[in-house]
Amino acid sequence: MKKKNGFVFVETIITIVFVAAALLVIFGIYRSAITEEKRRIYYDDMGYLYRNYYIADFLINESEINEYKNEILGDKYAIQINAETNKLFNDRQKAEGKPEELKSIIEEFNVNEMMIVSKEIVENCYSKENKEKCEKSYEGLNEGSKKYLESIDITDEYDYYLVTEYREKATKEGIEKCEENEEDCAVFYVTLGLDINRERCSIEEKEGQIHYYGLKGKEISAEDYEKECPTNTIGKICEGQKFSECLKDNYEVENTEESGLYYHDGDGKDSGSNNEAGDLSYRYSGANPKNWVCYGSEAEKCPEENLYRIIGIYDKEIKIIKNKENTSPKENKWEEVDKISWKENYIQSQAEEWRNMISESSWQTEGINYKSTTPELLIGNAKEVYEQESQGSKKTSKVGLMYVNEYLYGASPKYWQEEGTKYSEEAAKNNWLYQNKTEWSISKEKGSSNSYVINEAGNVGVLGQQESKKIRPVINLKETVMLVGGQGTAENPYRLGDIGVVIKNLNLTAEYERITANVEATTPAPAKINKYYYRINGGAWQESTNSQNIFNSLVADTEYTIEVYATNNRGMRSDIKSTKVWTKYQMPNIAMEMKDTAGKVIGE
Repeated sequence: MKKKNGFVFVETIITIVFVAAALLVIFGIYRSAITEEKRRIYYDDMGYLYRNYYIADFLINESEINEYKNEILGDKYAIQINAETNKLFNDRQKAEGKPEELKSIIEEFNVNEMMIVSKEIVENCYSKENKEKCEKSYEGLNEGSKKYLESIDITDEYDYYLVTEYREKATKEGIEKCEENEEDCAVFYVTLGLDINRERCSIEEKEGQIHYYGLKGKEISAEDYEKECPTNTIGKICEGQKFSECLKDNYEVENTEESGLYYHDGDGKDSGSNNEAGDLSYRYSGANPKNWVCYGSEAEKCPEENLYRIIGIYDKEIKIIKNKENTSPKENKWEEVDKISWKENYIQSQAEEWRNMISESSWQTEGINYKSTTPELLIGNAKEVYEQESQGSKKTSKVGLMYVNEYLYGASPKYWQEEGTKYSEEAAKNNWLYQNKTEWSISKEKGSSNSYVINEAGNVGVLGQQESKKIRPVINLKETVMLVGGQGTAENPYRLGDIGVVIKNLNLTAEYERITANVEATTPAPAKINKYYYRINGGAWQESTNSQNIFNSLVADTEYTIEVYATNNRGMRSDIKSTKVWTKYQMPNIAMEMKDTAGKVIGE
């Protein structure tokens, strides 16, 4: 690397490169003081280092700089960033007020300019290898920042750096930010390495050693990794298992405001509402719960057409609804949707392996009564509507629409008491099922030819069944559907797969000291059975490529439990098949012959 000469100009310049891990402890105390006590940082060198670390910590953990660093930099080696930088925050972060929070930090810390700099600026710009890109890198920067970057000497430890220019002066009131041309205005620069290339929370093996990297991309101990990067997410816990069963078994992981899953057992302890359905269902609620599913596609990026969301778990089945309205046709009459032909068309539009995941389910058909006469239509709150919709006759189908009560329970629990026809704007905003469109529900109005809709305002109303409105198909997935991967977000939805492998028969032949197990397993083509797993009396699993397994050295006249499951070459596994059998209680008869020296059988 070409050696660079230093430079001097009127403003004071202090450059600090962060290298000491021990400062993290001090930083923790400092950060607490900033966030909770809002104390002013005094005019000392160490304070600027802490400020830069605070900003870097915010960018790495509260923005999308990891994902968009290349797009942000574009055709430059350095770029000035601020709270308004395009793509620095995603929609969720914007809704949570992260840009405003960054703006507040910048103002609090008296930041004049903040830059993300690639180490290539040293490798290329000083040797003039890419003059055009280098010139673009300095565009829009003030003269002080430009000269600083032209002189900066950074190591190769990091690919990206946060370079911050602080401008301050002392006044009677304390330390204040100052402008470039103000008298007695001091300039301070801090350069801090950013590890924004590494996946956060990752485990790597290097030269036989396991290395753990935490949320900040820094190497930490295995013990600290478990604290900082918990592995108890549904996406990790349930991978390769029956999804509905595993989700219920690990309900406490999802019972958070962020995940939005609530168990409707009726006691109100989890949801904080006395309006739970009380049907022992598990339902997702809130503005944007973690219930996104990619159904019908194995593409790396899930097509929008295949994005569904989980309404809830009913008994052993997961009920999902298409995120966007059905596209063919876009407008549907309720009376047409209720016909068998429409449902069959939807089912046949799915590939066979996805059709096989859909359960034949019962749907309530009685509908809902008015609680009073028009013009003031009243149907009740979520629980009252559920009690009406869950009564009466049923019909069986593989596809339907959402119930009105499912829509009302889609809101955050504090809105479950709201009357469906007088839904507040806030309730609609905090209901993930609301899409600002008029769409059909499955529920009819008792005693009329009308059915219920969710209208554009978020209220529940009725329309004639011959009207054309949006529809979103709803299906129930079999309990055998497994979770292949994903984290339940729109960007990384849950990936599903049919369990795919079925043990049709497990035939056992018992003898005096051994048992022979013969397995008949199937899996849909083009997949193939590739492994069988056997165990006896709950012992260790024995892996085999054969559909027959012999258990030797057993005890006579004893009952044994033989278990088996199989996997296919797509990574799917069957349920465990279990059968009990007794070994025989006596030795088999053995015919013995005695011969003389001539070979003749004695006794003949």
